[in-house]
Amino acid sequence: MSGDANEVLTIGAKIRELRLARAWNQEELADRANISLSTLRSIELEKNRPRTLTIQKIAQACKVDPTELMSLPWHPPGFNSNIGEKFEQSAARRDDVAKPVHQIARIIKMLNRQGDMQTIAGAMFAGTIGQEDALRSIQCGLEGRKVGGEVAAWARHQVAILNRLDIHTGGKQLYEAALSNLTLLQTLLQTRAASSQDEQDLQLALAQTASQAGWFAEDAEQLDLAAQHYHFGIEMARTAGNKDYAVYCMSRLAAVALANGHPRQCLSRLECAETEAGNPSPFHSFILTFAVEALGKLGDFQTAKRTLAKADTLYDKRNTDHVPKWLFWLMRPSFTVIAGRTFISHDPRFAAKLSENAIAHTPAGFTRHRLHLKAGLAKAKLALGEMDEAVSHAAEVLQGIADNSMPRVEKLISEFNAQLPDDPVTLDFKKRFAAYKRTLNV
Repeated sequence: MSGDANEVLTIGAKIRELRLARAWNQEELADRANISLSTLRSIELEKNRPRTLTIQKIAQACKVDPTELMSLPWHPPGFNSNIGEKFEQSAARRDDVAKPVHQIARIIKMLNRQGDMQTIAGAMFAGTIGQEDALRSIQCGLEGRKVGGEVAAWARHQVAILNRLDIHTGGKQLYEAALSNLTLLQTLLQTRAASSQDEQDLQLALAQTASQAGWFAEDAEQLDLAAQHYHFGIEMARTAGNKDYAVYCMSRLAAVALANGHPRQCLSRLECAETEAGNPSPFHSFILTFAVEALGKLGDFQTAKRTLAKADTLYDKRNTDHVPKWLFWLMRPSFTVIAGRTFISHDPRFAAKLSENAIAHTPAGFTRHRLHLKAGLAKAKLALGEMDEAVSHAAEVLQGIADNSMPRVEKLISEFNAQLPDDPVTLDFKKRFAAYKRTLNV
């Protein structure tokens, strides 16, 4: 621990402190306390509140009074406004292995300045616990020695942090951090620095990291890079025996084909993903969402509407117990950006209705998604000739992207601005948009 008088010591942090003071690794303490290694890791990572019996076992193994642990909170109770700066200083004291952590710290500082710190404080804290153990183990791996399971746990927390940050900002700003994580894990796997069980965990972490890097590249309109990451994610997920991640990466690879203007190739890839998913699967509604847009691109809007209705039905009937935790962001197909934009040219009134309904059901914290939906709504209103509403929605989006680079949202607003006629209603927006573009070129 840093010894900062203002820093709150938690149960997980205290147990870790006791363990390191005795020069024990996590396996040694788990064995001495007669608890599972996964339980100890979960406690030190502040993922779950430990049971009283578990605390007593750990206290007995460490020869300390159990009340010393029980009096501590199990997670950081709140945050302070300079947490991003403190995290960055902590990361900066480490060597080059900490580069991904350092990048995330910079992103956290940027979001803190924008007033979004409260939302991501919990995710950031989750990533800091046990960081030194993981970085020390990574260094061992880079030196040719074996790494422990804490590396895969660290990687999963890196993914979780970036996922939470992605709610607020775009892939262009997050891609570098994800790529650093991916490169580091690939290096460890190639040097065969893990035991057989830990290697499988590392492969799964690689699949997660690759799929995340693919999404960030896709969001930044780097489609070739995205495809490469998704292909690698499929390979790693299959090697690790995790069908869910393989199916997810296959679905995103289909989306890349669609973005590249190949709707038939998209549908073919989605069929492969559906076959691999099996039945039942929480991914069927997700897969059909992309099929809706592909059908729209092919001009078959009636089938697209029926497919969207089927996707909604599957989503509503899914067994939530079977949905992986990392799919926390999965939403009803008709609430996605895809649903609204599919019908803008063919049926703008239906598209506007879908976008309005989606905005109403999207939590305020999902900043980027809401901006994307509003950009689509602005385009639909423009197609309907409802100029005042169209410009009003577009102005909100323009203000929202002023401090964050969100390429796909920016692209929609650029298209919207290009379609605007010159009249008094649009004059102010056009001036603001021109000023915004000038700031991008500075």
